Amino acid sequence: MLTFYDIGAVIYHLRMVAWQIPDFSVERYDASLRRLHQRISAEGRINVHAHRFLIAAERPIPSACA
Repeated sequence: MLTFYDIGAVIYHLRMVAWQIPDFSVERYDASLRRLHQRISAEGRINVHAHRFLIAAERPIPSACA
């Protein structure tokens, strides 16, 4: 779980974790960010639940016998 106490932290996070919202920009999401800012201001924080997975893949080494 992530907890954000201000909209600046949310914006910083979204810029650093670009794969969460690939087309993220402050200008594009201005209205949503303003609504979120109002919610954080009213409630004091916002908690976000995130699930992350690490997937490691390797190409098989071709065998000499095949």
